[in-house]
Order: sequence, then structure tokens, then C-alpha cells
Amino acid sequence: MNPAPRIGDGAFKLQVFAMFKTLITTVLLLTSTCALAAKERHTFELSVFIPVPQFYVRPAEAGWIGLPQSLSWNKSTSTLESLSKDFTVLNQAGAVSARLVDEPYLSSGQDRIELKVRFNGKVLNVLTSLEVVSKQEALPGKRVPLEIIPQKPRQGYKAGSYSGAVNLMFNAVAP
Repeated sequence: MNPAPRIGDGAFKLQVFAMFKTLITTVLLLTSTCALAAKERHTFELSVFIPVPQFYVRPAEAGWIGLPQSLSWNKSTSTLESLSKDFTVLNQAGAVSARLVDEPYLSSGQDRIELKVRFNGKVLNVLTSLEVVSKQEALPGKRVPLEIIPQKPRQGYKAGSYSGAVNLMFNAVAP
């Protein structure tokens, strides 16, 4: 039987060194295992909403949209006067187009007065949209006129009470 190593003996030093080496290795393995156990991974989805650049076509003066507008009768010329209102137009992404939704006219129930509609000097129609404000004008915003111009009937104006509506549609034109 081999005697147990003593403190001053070289075999004892080797045995202590081997135990110390085993202890350090165990501590390192446990530490790295704990480090791996503390590590977390997460995957998630991202989304973003980028709003449409500003676009609007608004009356320059508030309070008249939705209210009946009167066309004045000029007694001296026996004609109806035009109606003119200003709009503020802005489109930071491009031009602005417009068209009529319905044929514009005034009706007494028996007689009819056709209306011509101009926006920024351009005559609008029902069939096609027309660019009424260019991209360069719409980017900073621009004040433009809307004109409703009664068209004198072939037989002349006939007495009566007339009413009607003008329906406009404005679109932001994509660049």
C-alpha cells in the first residue's frame, strides 16, 4: 500500500494542483453555462405608417359651403351674374385635378339654365378630370378662383324660381 502524500511531498503538490485545475475548469464550465442560460433572443415584426403628404382643396372663406348661393339678376342687361369664390389648394405630392360629378344646371321644374364651371380658369366637365393646379403651384399652396357662370338659354331667361347644385370632385395627382 502506498502511503498518503504529505504536505511537503511533491506528489501532494501535484495532487493539490490537479484538484485546483479541476475546480477552475468546473467553475469556468458552470460560469459559461450560466452565461448561456441568461442569454435571450426575441424576434418581432415592425411596421410603419407614413401618412399621405398634405392635400386639400378648401374654400378660402368659411361658412358658405353647404348653404344656398344666390346668383344676382342684372336688371339693366337682363342677365344673371356669375358667382365667384376663392379656394385654397395644396398638394405636397403633385398636381391637383378636378371634374364635375353631375351636369351643373338650375331648374325651375319647367325651364333649365345650364351652368359653366371654371376652376382656376379651366372649364370643368363631367367626363374627364382636368389638371387645374400644377405641381409647382400646389406644393406651396395657392389661392384660386371658382366661377359659376350661367349660360343664357336660346329663348332667353324665363321668369321663375330656379335651384340646382354644383358637385365638384378634386383629386391629388400622383407624381
